Amino acid sequence: RGTNRLSKIESILVDLDVPKSFMRSKTRLFALLSSLISVIPMFWSWQQPTPEQWGLLAALGLVGTLGQLMLTRGYAIAAAARISPFTYASVLFGAAYGYLFWGELLSLQFVFGALLIGVAGVLALRSGERIGDTLVSDTARS
Repeated sequence: RGTNRLSKIESILVDLDVPKSFMRSKTRLFALLSSLISVIPMFWSWQQPTPEQWGLLAALGLVGTLGQLMLTRGYAIAAAARISPFTYASVLFGAAYGYLFWGELLSLQFVFGALLIGVAGVLALRSGERIGDTLVSDTARS
């Protein structure tokens, strides 16, 4: 059923002269459709950003892109099982920002969860050392 819907969307995009190579990637198709759908509410509530806000938006895009590139590089040079626990560190940073900028208090459940994330990260690193799971860069040096 979902494939049928997707092919209907693809046929509409073909009618709009969207290149087939673009449509082949479902990620690109999702990005295109979600962007088009997200534009609709913009017409009701758009406010022109100030030059300072444009600078902050550009910095946000740059930092987000660099973070994603570093995460992708990490997955390329280490086993996913060793890196995955550290992706949850974003939850910790989010909580820290919430506390620093908006005065949000941390609940006991959050503190417990944060401790579990930290323990999982340490265990992932230690288990890799015991099993002999090495980084690609480590094997390239020897």
